[in-house]
Amino acid sequence: MMTEKQETHLYELALIQSILSCTMGKLEGGRLKNQYAKLEKETATQLRRLPKVSTADIKKAEKVLGEFGRLTGWERKERHIATLVSFVLEIIEKSEFSYSPKTVDALVNIHDYYDRVGDVMPICHRAGEIAWEKWQKTLRKNGG
Repeated sequence: MMTEKQETHLYELALIQSILSCTMGKLEGGRLKNQYAKLEKETATQLRRLPKVSTADIKKAEKVLGEFGRLTGWERKERHIATLVSFVLEIIEKSEFSYSPKTVDALVNIHDYYDRVGDVMPICHRAGEIAWEKWQKTLRKNGG
């Protein structure tokens, strides 16, 4: 079994890695797709550094992430990438764990791409902050 601290790190990494599956729209090839691939690669590298994940750890993670999804209303719904990136950057910025600069760079590059094409609304940033607050509430409730 993982410690609570390791579990929290696992949850954060799972959220970061799930960005693509939660993003509205489909990706075409090119620079943006490469940034998503870089993000997934960096997160997978950090996941491999955690102790072996047991079935009980997975079940607890599913419970916590499901609870977060219900609390935010995000369960089984896609979200705008700017909201997701803002949320994940809040996690990274306020986390007790270290994240690779490549992870942060990929997230910033993904956000900048959408910003350059005029597809980022200020409300997305606030929604990311609110999601982070709900994430903290979920963690406190579940001992993380």
